[in-house]
Formats: sequence, C-alpha cells, structure tokens
Amino acid sequence: MTPGEIVQLICPTLGSSPNLAAYLEQAALYTSPAFFGRYYDRALALRACHMYTLDSRMGGVGGSGEISSMKEGDLAIGYHKASGASSSAGYLNQTSYGGELYQLIRMNGPAVSVQGYSPDAVANAEQGRLP
Repeated sequence: MTPGEIVQLICPTLGSSPNLAAYLEQAALYTSPAFFGRYYDRALALRACHMYTLDSRMGGVGGSGEISSMKEGDLAIGYHKASGASSSAGYLNQTSYGGELYQLIRMNGPAVSVQGYSPDAVANAEQGRLP
C-alpha cells in the first residue's frame, strides 16, 4: 500500500482531503526511509495523520494530550497524558497516530549494547584520560 492509501484507510477525513498531498509532503521531511525501512510508508502515513489531527483540533490550536476538563466562563481547557504513554514520546503522544508512530520508532531504533564495562575506564573517560 502507498502512504496515501494507508491514510485513506486509517484517517478517512485526511484521506479525502484536498490537502492530503501537502500533509504527506510535510510528513516526509521528518520521516526517514533509511530508519523505517519496510515500515516507511506506514510511518509516513501515521505522521501525516498525526499532523493533520493536531492541526484540526480546535481550529488548529491544540493542547497537549487528551482533553480532561473544560470550562465555559473565562474559557479553560485541561489536558492529560494518555495512560501508559511514555513521557519521552512527548509530541507524538498527543494522538493515537503519533502513539503508533512512536511504537514504530521504538521497534526500529538501534539496539544498544555495552561490552567490557569497567568503572575505571568510565572514570578515566570522565577525566579526559583515554586509553
């Protein structure tokens, strides 16, 4: 499936919008084919849907997270982070599309391994003494 077809499936409002190509173009600026590999088309579609959803909320004025409370007099809107959401995902946790994109990022992120850890080597490196 192409990114446009994925958008039509998961976010029909954007999928039928005349702005679809513009959102995909903007999303492509922040989505790396090298990083996502075979998941690139899905990642691109998710980012476009995420951006569109944020822009659509309250006429383009969005908060952070889901609305948890509203008040009419002197207008007040409260937001909370979705349960189970990672604080390091920040911006992406604001929509379900962003949350799924964050999972793809974590799934494709590099595995980190430390071998040969030595407290002395760490102390020396911190003091600028390299082996």
